[in-house]
Amino acid sequence: MMQPIVVGVDGAAHSRAAAVWAAGEATLRGLPLHLVQVSSSADLLVVGRSGTTLGPTLHAVLEHTACPVAIVPSRS
Repeated sequence: MMQPIVVGVDGAAHSRAAAVWAAGEATLRGLPLHLVQVSSSADLLVVGRSGTTLGPTLHAVLEHTACPVAIVPSRS
């Protein structure tokens, strides 16, 4: 099964630009594209983690998110 390209969108200009870029990338790679609506007023943000350390993307999420974040490790 082909894994999709997933992009979070919230209506802001930068998220629209990310969605346009992701759509082009999905077309180039022949992959499905999934748009995920995100909200800055969430009560809880849940993200997955692989490996034993937090990567730079997850660090950025933790630094810039106003709501609590649940980090769920993979079971591999």
